[in-house]
Amino acid sequence: MLSWRTPFWLFIFCICATVMTFFTLNYLPHGDVRSVRSSLLPYSRLDANEIVIRFTDTKKEIKCIKKNGVWYVDDGYLVRANADRVSLLLNALVGDAIRERITKRQRDRRELTLKDFGLENHNTELIIKSGKEEVAISIGNAAPYENTVFVMSSNSSEVYIVEGVLRDIIPTNIDDIRDKTLFPHSIALINKLEISSGKENSFVVEKDSSSGIWQMTSPVQAPASTAVEEVLQSLGFASISSFVWHPVGNIVSKKTISDYISPYGLDTTEAQSLIRVWLAGIADPIEIRIGRPLPNDSGLVYAFSTVDNSVFTLDQATIAPFFMGFETMRNHSVFTMSSHNISSISYKNQSEFCLLSLNEVGDWEISIPSKQKVDMGTVEDFVSKLSLISDSGIVDDKLELPQSFVQLDVVDKNEKNNQFIFYYDNAQYPTNVYLNTTMSSFNTRISPEALPEGFLDKNFAAKFRSKEIFNFEPTGVQEFTIRRGTFAQSAYYTAAGEWRSRDNSHGEIFVETAISLIKELSALKAEWVEKLFVIDVKTYGFANPQAELLVVFSNNIDHPYGMPTAIIQVGNQLPTGEYYLRIKGEEELFVVSGEFVKKLLEAKLY
Repeated sequence: MLSWRTPFWLFIFCICATVMTFFTLNYLPHGDVRSVRSSLLPYSRLDANEIVIRFTDTKKEIKCIKKNGVWYVDDGYLVRANADRVSLLLNALVGDAIRERITKRQRDRRELTLKDFGLENHNTELIIKSGKEEVAISIGNAAPYENTVFVMSSNSSEVYIVEGVLRDIIPTNIDDIRDKTLFPHSIALINKLEISSGKENSFVVEKDSSSGIWQMTSPVQAPASTAVEEVLQSLGFASISSFVWHPVGNIVSKKTISDYISPYGLDTTEAQSLIRVWLAGIADPIEIRIGRPLPNDSGLVYAFSTVDNSVFTLDQATIAPFFMGFETMRNHSVFTMSSHNISSISYKNQSEFCLLSLNEVGDWEISIPSKQKVDMGTVEDFVSKLSLISDSGIVDDKLELPQSFVQLDVVDKNEKNNQFIFYYDNAQYPTNVYLNTTMSSFNTRISPEALPEGFLDKNFAAKFRSKEIFNFEPTGVQEFTIRRGTFAQSAYYTAAGEWRSRDNSHGEIFVETAISLIKELSALKAEWVEKLFVIDVKTYGFANPQAELLVVFSNNIDHPYGMPTAIIQVGNQLPTGEYYLRIKGEEELFVVSGEFVKKLLEAKLY
């Protein structure tokens, strides 16, 4: 049986619990997890499709609506809204927006009214709509906590304490929430660009749909330069400094847009620059006009865009690329193909023709006038320097070109031939060089300094030939003969491994002399190659050579030049002391050191 004390203490406990609950509900602010972690919106921010910001003191409002997933400012005329600014505003209303809440009962107990929170005659109100559902959020005074503010929602009688950033990010006027991006599209979608900045600085460039390479199509057909990318980047990053005018609040008559923008120097006949941009899949271009500078010398200019038919200002520094002329936009590089994609190069002038080609192992060789060895370093240096040649401008089509020329035919690995003809007025001291190429419909001027050294010389092709004259081992010589006028001596290598004289009266020979001559001959290199082609034997002294060597090679080696014998002739001496030398039957003309020739002219085998 329960003691009488048990019901008594139960009664006392119930009274205490009731008092504590009443006090908690009516006098303490709610700070539990359930109430703090709550949103001011009863739906997701992604569901919002209209925002109205109302200012009660001025009786003005800002209205933003979402159409097809894009936010616009609606002032009777839709203009682009700053999507980031709208998202920032909506984010401040959802998630953990509410830090604390004060119920109506708590306010009544404390004898507090909405006026005490700045919510009775509030100045700012946000109206957020989602379909037919609408929530109005009033912004009140600053709350006691650091950087917080009192707010109230139309779907609750409670007063909320939220972060003060909500108050700070509310735009104060239409321009404050407008999108200041000059070009609101991805520059990757641009496939055509036209810029007119005066008669001399107008051009059109278009992107090849298959290769993605930009080509100039007006005023000339030519490859475009990397300056196109600079213009596109400037277009993509340019930002509006301030808004000056938009049609909504200004059109009060039947005036056209041109009538309104003309005072800013934005009429088509007055604009400093006119930019038209075509996007893939869209027929009509976006047009941007650059007008006159602002009168206060602020570094800003007036501008107009058909994106939303607005007048605004831009920083002149950010739009400088819009004023680059077509000569800047045109690629001045003569050889736009990659050097790795070249398979052959032919060089031709009035006296020479030479074909350089890659062999089956990927090495360069001379194919025409005959198969000859090349100096790989010289050829590769020449190929690389081709890509560095640039023109200095387009010349008049009526220009009468000089008669002297150098023609290059460059064939790529797809067998496409690009022809380049360089016309010049003086080979030794050229002052004017012009270029005509199958890749362009115009002639250009070339600075002589831009050409590889000696490019216009009549014997330039000879520079490609290797300075190595022979390619044999001394042990591969079976017999050789020295002739100087009526003087002739001959020696051969016997089966017994001895050098002997062909003259029966002289069996023994000066072995050291023979071996020394053969070694020097096998290692002989030219000081330079004078010619690659058939030569005038009289001009260079080969009609009556000063010396001649007949070399017979062993049958068990690969014969140099594919022949078992070679006749080496020494021609005239140059004023510098070197001598002309050739291999009879071959088409190269070498210049060799006078020291070797001197030994040859004095050599005796027995």
